[in-house]
Amino acid sequence: MDLSYHYTTIEKFQNLLESSVGANGKITEFNFWASSIYAMNDPKEFLFGYDKLWDDLIPLIEKEIGINDDKHKLSMLWEKYKFSSKNEWKEAVLKGLYDIHETPFIISFSKNEDRLPMWTTYANNGNGICLGFSNYEYKINNYNTKISDADVEIIHNLHTSEVTYDKPDELVNKMVERYYSDFYNKYSTILDESQLNKKMAEAFAFLSIIAAPYHKHKAYEYEKEERLIVFKKDETDVKYRCNSLGRLIPYIIVPIKAKYLKRIIIGPCADFTSLRRELYLELSKLGVKIDIEAITQSDVPYRIF
Repeated sequence: MDLSYHYTTIEKFQNLLESSVGANGKITEFNFWASSIYAMNDPKEFLFGYDKLWDDLIPLIEKEIGINDDKHKLSMLWEKYKFSSKNEWKEAVLKGLYDIHETPFIISFSKNEDRLPMWTTYANNGNGICLGFSNYEYKINNYNTKISDADVEIIHNLHTSEVTYDKPDELVNKMVERYYSDFYNKYSTILDESQLNKKMAEAFAFLSIIAAPYHKHKAYEYEKEERLIVFKKDETDVKYRCNSLGRLIPYIIVPIKAKYLKRIIIGPCADFTSLRRELYLELSKLGVKIDIEAITQSDVPYRIF
């Protein structure tokens, strides 16, 4: 089964459970907190994403689409401004994204099921846990005697997307190319320069929003990150919390069905026997069905004495 893993501390997991309990005292969905990309641990992360987009991807797409007129090239808009005012222009772009376009809210997962750097960075130095959620399941319909007669239905659980660290992501490329192509076909005949610049600025912001969240610096490639991204335009359901550094973090609640939890790995530095029993009893009491055999110990040979 294809799983996506979420490393966390015991304290944060308990907070997740407490915030997910329904009126009947049971949990049917985990209320995960998806944080605004503008308030990630690394404030430069989003800026790196759109640097990558505009330096590498957009010129390539312009060539593929066949845009030869510099007047209609978004890459020329980028070249015009990115060095002229340095970070001031980037800050102005971010302000425009705040004011006009959807904010990406993110929950981070990983394809790494049991890796030391993940334990040390995200799970209290190996004392936390790693939650494994199914990416998809399948059911077989109309099965009689031959498997070839069956109708296999894929049921998607988590709509996560892989982060790209070096090579462009094919799905993101297609989204950007489709939007850019539609934009060019629609506005390439505009003669009024001020109107064209306004439309180009809107396209610039929109493409940044849909593509930048999927890029990270190659130094983080070991994380093999997958992201569940929710785009939200209004502030209706946005909440705020204060992190350990005293920063105010906007977030929204994103429910993930409890039945999608298929595995729990206990960190290499935790008391496995005791924690396994307590987690199983607590989850059973809350109505979360998980076999005790699915709660396993990390194989990482890492201990703190």
